[in-house]
Amino acid sequence: MYPPPALPVFGLLRYLPIHAAYWIWIALGAIAFALRLGRFRLGGAAPAIVALILLSPPVMTHLWYGQSQFLILLLLVVVMRGLWRRRDELAGLALAAAVLFKAFPAVIIGYMLRQRRWRAIGWTLRGFILGAMAALPVTGLKEWTEFLKSQAGAAPDVDNMAIAGFIARACGHVFSTASAAAARAILVAGFQILLLLAT
Repeated sequence: MYPPPALPVFGLLRYLPIHAAYWIWIALGAIAFALRLGRFRLGGAAPAIVALILLSPPVMTHLWYGQSQFLILLLLVVVMRGLWRRRDELAGLALAAAVLFKAFPAVIIGYMLRQRRWRAIGWTLRGFILGAMAALPVTGLKEWTEFLKSQAGAAPDVDNMAIAGFIARACGHVFSTASAAAARAILVAGFQILLLLAT
């Protein structure tokens, strides 16, 4: 599920015919993917490697459903390059943009904490707050409350490969009631923290 600040981005596409909006969105993702892939020196094998990547089930699913992971991947690459080059403002603002569009990149803040990159964290928080405030007149508070409620639960469907989705499938009989949603959210957060510490 997308955070509320992502809604104005999709809102711009609604003014276009549906097929045009779809292909513009796919083109943006393809450009982001190409920019990322261009960092690798693939040599003469480049066409074969690109063809295999495009035919892989995750990429085909991404394109079929019009997902945003390629854009998020590009932003995360900018984050890591910014951190390596000690450009904390670039890393922080890129991470803020990624979190405003999808919540899961927020786990990178844990890495920043471990590395004591306080300036990068500060820029992330500034960028997130400014972005959320800029989107608030369009989204309103209701969208935020609905989004936060949705994060307490998780889609148990097989296509949901996130940690929350796995826990929803494995422990659905335990966390099936609304009163247990908070316990499930805590369990999901605990798993994510353990994974972060393991890396």
